[in-house]
Amino acid sequence: MDEAELQPWITDTTGRSVSGLQRVAYGASRATYLVQMEAGGDLVARVDTGDGPMAGTELSLVREAAVYRALAGTGVRIPRLHAVAPDGTVLLTDRAPGTHEVNALPSAERHVVYDDYLDAIADLHDVDAMALDLPGHRRPSDGPSHARNELDLWAGILDARTRRPWPLARYTLAVLRELAPAMVDRTVLCHGDVGPGNFLHEGGRVTALLDWEFAHLGDPMDDLAWWVFRGHDMRGDCGDLGAQLARWSARTGIPVDLGRVAYYRVVVMLRWLVSVVAALERGGIGMDRSVYYRLVPVLSVRLPRALAGLLGVELPPLPDGPDDPPGPAADVIDTIGRDIAQVIAPAVHDPEARRRIDASTFYLSHLAAMDRHGATLARVELDDMSEVLGDRPRSSDEGRRDLEQLARGGSARPDLLAFFWRDGARQVAAWPLVAPLAFAEPTALDAV
Repeated sequence: MDEAELQPWITDTTGRSVSGLQRVAYGASRATYLVQMEAGGDLVARVDTGDGPMAGTELSLVREAAVYRALAGTGVRIPRLHAVAPDGTVLLTDRAPGTHEVNALPSAERHVVYDDYLDAIADLHDVDAMALDLPGHRRPSDGPSHARNELDLWAGILDARTRRPWPLARYTLAVLRELAPAMVDRTVLCHGDVGPGNFLHEGGRVTALLDWEFAHLGDPMDDLAWWVFRGHDMRGDCGDLGAQLARWSARTGIPVDLGRVAYYRVVVMLRWLVSVVAALERGGIGMDRSVYYRLVPVLSVRLPRALAGLLGVELPPLPDGPDDPPGPAADVIDTIGRDIAQVIAPAVHDPEARRRIDASTFYLSHLAAMDRHGATLARVELDDMSEVLGDRPRSSDEGRRDLEQLARGGSARPDLLAFFWRDGARQVAAWPLVAPLAFAEPTALDAV
């Protein structure tokens, strides 16, 4: 359903007149519209445009709507579902009060909101998940299937939504299948994307949990791992993690298993990597790709490091990065950068346009790095692949296809893991502005 069809459909569905539509969440997996109604009681429409990274996968709006129906009347803080379009391309809900923004809050007030957010997640985990009517959702049959069901789903998305080889993702899938936890305290409905930005708050209290497309029946440690990674690892200043986990445990009666949280933190990174590469390969032309380009090198460093922790493997020291002279296009790239920063940016006030200007600066840093170091990085990559494969591939893509076949073998080979670690460092060298986030130390769970 396109934008021209959306407004009359909402009017026909609700019997009320629409006074305006405002698209938000550019770059997300689906289009989101704020719907102003003439008589008040505004709504939110989530639209599958057909060109998002999850389009055509199990993670459909129809599946997401089943979660809204199942949780109605349970006390979980979720907007009321109004309708799903007959073709499954639009999901229409109430617009809950509050804002998703937290950055403007003083640190202490932000922590209060986050603590209440963990309470809201605990309330979700207290629902009898196996009694919920959730068509389209896989049901765990034993302990390991709580993780393996999700691994199967995301392997299918990787198959369906990408064409290029992604050996790190295949390696991670193989390792995680082997290490799937045997014991789960309680099967819960996992939100599946716990973190800042996926809830609304007002007056220090969470008013609604949002973005249920990744929801699934699984291990509650999965959702806690999302909070550790998306909140504490990637953002920081999210409060006292130990106190938050204890608060969640007291509210649910479920003990926190830090070993399983560490395992699911790797599952979270795998989901992110698959989502990101699917967005880069299959996302529509209107999508802002800058966030996805940022995350590939970050995850390419963080995933091997986390896998090494799970496997008890010590990663080798990284070699020194390239030290080449400025490239032939350096003056042109610098000139473009100055024009954007000093002339274009000051004259632009539209928020989305400003965000795209920031993205352009990020892209320019990559072009500068590749102009300077691209030939060296390509040569070192092929040399490194030759060491692992025993033969020099003709191209990077050929080498990655061969590495992907090795990764599918299911053996947690230390030489492959060491290659991915070095490869992540090379990717950061090509996108230098992400280095602080890529190499930041993860939250130490054993200190919680």
